[in-house]
Amino acid sequence: MVGTVAESEDLVQEAYLRLHQRDEEAVVESPRAFLTTVVTRLAIDHLRSARRRRESYVGPWLPEPLL
Repeated sequence: MVGTVAESEDLVQEAYLRLHQRDEEAVVESPRAFLTTVVTRLAIDHLRSARRRRESYVGPWLPEPLL
């Protein structure tokens, strides 16, 4: 969803941190389902913020390489 392996790994790591930082009172019955949901929501949030961060390129474009 996010386009690069590095961004994907960052999102998965963030989800694991959120799982381990939860309160002791909040019991997660299915960690797999929790992680899937959190990673999906983080990816959607990342895509929404990336859409806002896009800028148009104002410089000259490089020509296509010749074979």
